Amino acid sequence: VLIGLQLFASPPLLTGLVALLLALTQMLRVAGWHHPGVWRIPILWVLYTGILWLIAGLLLLALSSFGLLGSNLAKHALGVGGIGILTLGMMARVSLGHSGRPIEPARSIAIAFILLNVAAALRVFGPLLPFGAYTFWVHLAGGIWIICFLLFCRVYLPILSRPRIDGKPG
Repeated sequence: VLIGLQLFASPPLLTGLVALLLALTQMLRVAGWHHPGVWRIPILWVLYTGILWLIAGLLLLALSSFGLLGSNLAKHALGVGGIGILTLGMMARVSLGHSGRPIEPARSIAIAFILLNVAAALRVFGPLLPFGAYTFWVHLAGGIWIICFLLFCRVYLPILSRPRIDGKPG
């Protein structure tokens, strides 16, 4: 619905209200799922942070639609934060599960999860800081993003290029 509203140039107020409704709905879902123990398990908290970035992106989209902010903040919260973090988290989880390994990421991957959240925050909010140049924050966030996915490749290429460790096909 939200994509359709944006594609067909619907009134900004309608887009903002739908984005706000979606954000509030997602907040309720996350609150219902939440358990404090999640934050001790990297493969779970990375998914929570990705969803929180999606919520932040929807809230920023609402503010943008109401004329209070530019639209780039929302796009980067949704893309770098939401999609990027959920993608890395799911790639890590699925790669372990489908290779017959315990779903416990390496410490370096947990660090990549943290760094990708930092990259998202820098990309979304860095350009708003008064003491920095726009390109500095964009390049710093992009560099951290690249490091995170290189860490993933370093850890998971050997895992994904070998047979399953449990002897099952696949």
